[in-house]
Amino acid sequence: MRPDADRWLKAEETEMATCYEKGTFKIVDLPDGVVELPSMFQYKLKTGPNCETVKCKARLCARRDLQFDSEYSETFAPTSQFFMIRLIIAIAVQNGLKLYQFDIKGAFLCAPIDREIYLKLPPGYTPPPGKTACLRKSLYGLKQAPSAFHGLFETWLLKYGFKPIGGDRVTFLYCEGTSVILLQVSIYMDDGISACNNKELYQLFLTDLGKDFELSNQGPVSWYLGVCVKQDLTNKRTTLSQEQYVKDVLELFGMTGATPVSMQMEANTHLTSADCPPPHKVDKQFKQEYQRIVGSLMYLLCFTCPDLAFSVNQCSRFMSNPGPLHMAAASQILWHLAGTAHHGITYKVQPKSRENLLWGFADADHAGDPDTRKSVTGYVTMLCCAAISWASNLQAVVALSSSEAEFYAASASGCNISYFRNILVQLGLEQKQPTIVFEDNWECIHLSCNAVLHHKSKHINVRVYHLRDLCKLGIMNLLKIRTESMVADTLTKLLQRPAFEEH
Repeated sequence: MRPDADRWLKAEETEMATCYEKGTFKIVDLPDGVVELPSMFQYKLKTGPNCETVKCKARLCARRDLQFDSEYSETFAPTSQFFMIRLIIAIAVQNGLKLYQFDIKGAFLCAPIDREIYLKLPPGYTPPPGKTACLRKSLYGLKQAPSAFHGLFETWLLKYGFKPIGGDRVTFLYCEGTSVILLQVSIYMDDGISACNNKELYQLFLTDLGKDFELSNQGPVSWYLGVCVKQDLTNKRTTLSQEQYVKDVLELFGMTGATPVSMQMEANTHLTSADCPPPHKVDKQFKQEYQRIVGSLMYLLCFTCPDLAFSVNQCSRFMSNPGPLHMAAASQILWHLAGTAHHGITYKVQPKSRENLLWGFADADHAGDPDTRKSVTGYVTMLCCAAISWASNLQAVVALSSSEAEFYAASASGCNISYFRNILVQLGLEQKQPTIVFEDNWECIHLSCNAVLHHKSKHINVRVYHLRDLCKLGIMNLLKIRTESMVADTLTKLLQRPAFEEH
């Protein structure tokens, strides 16, 4: 028996007690001909920002892989996007809101289900012969559990007076006079982050929420979804970093103490399909290790490391058949992280003249992919002196000129800008002026402003009219910037070290 067995047994007992307390299931006679759905415990050691053990958690889960189609219907549950979390944090910094977080204990055990499901409990907790557990509420592992809980929680928020914003059904706004609560329900469904300028109003909200859900009020946010959140209210800035996550990833792949390198990839690195092994020589273990590395890097890319966008994007194109050169490139990114683990994103108050003002950068690398000759789009949207959204991806079609590639990138940036402007309107932070997007291609800028089509651009008229309308309607305005100052340049190509460090 493990030396810490008593801690895990206690965690199991706590979980079962919670299920009985919430009425998750009821012990009944086992009907004839009914097939019970197996269940199991999942164990997790919860740690804090300094890797200290917070508690041992055992969670009773149904075997969803053995669930019959007749036992569920709706399974979709919306999840929050990382850019929305960053947007809330940036708005909080600029407008003097304080960030809080809370956790709903046993969230999935609260929502009722509309199907009759009989559960086979794990060994040690099985009922007497001829008896079984009939589910009355959802359970972790059920295919419909996320949807059931989200529907229950969303209904509660709407009745309380919250209004959904952003169209994602996981971000809500509550106003009472000049007081405001901006609530974000996280991707893990039972975690919430909120920004509020009235502590008493927030405490009242938690008290009312606690009447229907069991809460864990964790106070001011400091550790959220594996991200360290440092609020500096004195200097009016907030920093997001994933230093502990980086250390965990390096330890996972045996790179603790690795010698850092200054660049993610060398400037002349070009990953191609020619470096992939023949299909009959694919090493399954090698492939899985590569996928684990790139998958681990993607979480950093999505949350706090926009500088990884291009290099990780390149590596992710070969997930199904990586070769030694691809593995070497992915490993070098890990070596780079060994020296930049403490880096992050810092949001700070902008001057009054630029208060709550969006701006962005758009760039493209013409024919940047050697396999398809498709161009690479890169754009970044800024608020409070830092990035809230970014992208680096191949364009859907082959651009025939650098101007065309830049046009596609500017159009993609325009779509992103339009979305954020609409959200800010819903928050009462309407952008009075067109959003400035910096572009380093003159022809792209001229086409966006002038009703001129010629032989080089007539085939891209849909994009031309879309971008031109955005400029005409006052949604965005393209301004020329030197290539050396183009922040989005790092999202489209591998730069030399001085240029990379400058951006």
